[in-house]
Amino acid sequence: GLLANWPAGAELTLVMGRHLVRLRPVVAEILQEYPAVPVRCVGWCREVPALLMTHDLVISKAGGATVHECFAAGVPVMVNYIIPGQEEGNAELLEQLGCGCRCLDPDKTGPLLARLVEGGGLAGMRLAMARHRRPGGAVTVAREVLERLRQPAL
Repeated sequence: GLLANWPAGAELTLVMGRHLVRLRPVVAEILQEYPAVPVRCVGWCREVPALLMTHDLVISKAGGATVHECFAAGVPVMVNYIIPGQEEGNAELLEQLGCGCRCLDPDKTGPLLARLVEGGGLAGMRLAMARHRRPGGAVTVAREVLERLRQPAL
């Protein structure tokens, strides 16, 4: 699905975290079938926000940390897996705001990505993310808390 429909000229970054050494041989074997797809494998990374801002789309499960990091970075998300509960709400939020979509069938991920790129859907999601992103949200919250603490008690 995904690699067979990979958009020409697009690069793929696989973030494997602490599993890089273990997964790299498996990934290399899969990628032999798709030599035209430029792939960069990344291990553990402390600069996730900077990494996200260099990408046009994140394909990931709907985990809270990832989804909200993507909002901060302004990067749309294609949700490919949802753990029932909070993650369902994260996927719904992305869809309601036009900042992402779901594709839970791995065989349909590539064709959907191609349609999003060719039909302008990805550009629309990027515009929606630009409208809804809140970079520096933690600093904003901290300032609000400090301001309230400074106010005299009644």
